[in-house]
Amino acid sequence: MSALLQYVQVGVPEAVAATWIPAVTALVAVIVGPIVTLYVARHQNSTALAVARQQIHAELVSASRQQWINALRDAVAEFLATALMVGVRRAETLQDEAVGEQSQRLARVALLRTKINLLVNPNEADHQRLTALIETATKAVLSIKAADDATASGFGDTQRQIIQVTQQVLKREWERVKSEGGVVAVARPQPRG
Repeated sequence: MSALLQYVQVGVPEAVAATWIPAVTALVAVIVGPIVTLYVARHQNSTALAVARQQIHAELVSASRQQWINALRDAVAEFLATALMVGVRRAETLQDEAVGEQSQRLARVALLRTKINLLVNPNEADHQRLTALIETATKAVLSIKAADDATASGFGDTQRQIIQVTQQVLKREWERVKSEGGVVAVARPQPRG
């Protein structure tokens, strides 16, 4: 408005000032509008890209952790079942045809023990406890020579402890999976309610 008054005071006719001011304003809007739009679009794209990267990372970590949980649970379950069968068969009188089968079970126990040791984190206390219990169970099963040794070996108590520690480890890891899933949910718009 003050520019209009200057034009009028200088002697510029009011009709010319009224024509030039909207024209200059329109010209500025035509030039500045797309620049502002481009800046906002770039900012929105970089924000959307960052959110997408965060979601992908969280989903990959959660999926990997879920696979780890499944692998550990399966390995411990199979270890316990196979070790139990080794103990039962050692307590019985082995026949020649069953010796080969028993050797395969012993090899499977060794493989599963190693797999469990590779799956756990040696820096976490409950993982260390699980590893120690797996070693105790292996020694208990291998010490069985007759039916009386089967109950005296302590395998049943060790088996219960392995299950308890494994459940604790799996529960904690499942909580991590759920909390990492929460990262994805935070990035998404929350429903109104």
